[in-house]
Amino acid sequence: MAVRPGTFAAQATARGVEIESLEGDLEGDLSSLPGVDHVDELDRQTVLALWPERIPSFADAAVAAVAKRHRLAVATFDRGFVKGLRREGIEIADL
Repeated sequence: MAVRPGTFAAQATARGVEIESLEGDLEGDLSSLPGVDHVDELDRQTVLALWPERIPSFADAAVAAVAKRHRLAVATFDRGFVKGLRREGIEIADL
């Protein structure tokens, strides 16, 4: 899921939540929020360019790669991730 500026989103990571588990009501609920986009693609080259040197978490690098490609803002409370996003020129959504 990616977020347009000024909106909120939940982020699922690879730490125990499988992608398949999001295919139920949760995905529908999140996708129906205003400003939330469902992006079902991943630019693996960009992910690998970001991870692990510029963004240490693989899951965060995947989110950053989607945001970078589609020029989307990212909503997160992770200060370390915010620093990495700013270094990459990716907009941070206001929470």
